[in-house]
Amino acid sequence: MKQITLDEAEKLALETDYAVFAVGVEINTADAGAFFLEGYRHCLNQIESAKPITLDKNTKFNKRHFTTRILAFPFIFGLVFIAHNLFVIKRMWHFLRYGGEYVNFEENERDSMAAIFEMLKEIRSHQTDRFKSPEDEFLEWELWSKNKNN
Repeated sequence: MKQITLDEAEKLALETDYAVFAVGVEINTADAGAFFLEGYRHCLNQIESAKPITLDKNTKFNKRHFTTRILAFPFIFGLVFIAHNLFVIKRMWHFLRYGGEYVNFEENERDSMAAIFEMLKEIRSHQTDRFKSPEDEFLEWELWSKNKNN
């Protein structure tokens, strides 16, 4: 295999999928060429050393107490499975009971929900006092114009 120069790497980098599909983005050809050249040299070194490219072994597997975990697995799985099923059943019951508000409403929140609804009613009543509908304004104008003419 032959070595390539940085200029050749820049030209080859512009033919990669990254460069071809980069629409509307200006490509820094010097950086792209440098990255391409580094990857090319790494692959070339791997081929020349005749070592196969290997992935690192999974060193995160904890072998300690593995048999204990295997023995405990059915019980833990059962507990998790039951807990999730109870959660689903509870959510279905709340949906049937409360409708679309089932996600937000819990039984112990009845007082706070009532307080929120009262606050919203109060806000709405103040808004309707300040902002009258066009029909109400028209009727007030008619009354005012009749009183003015009389």
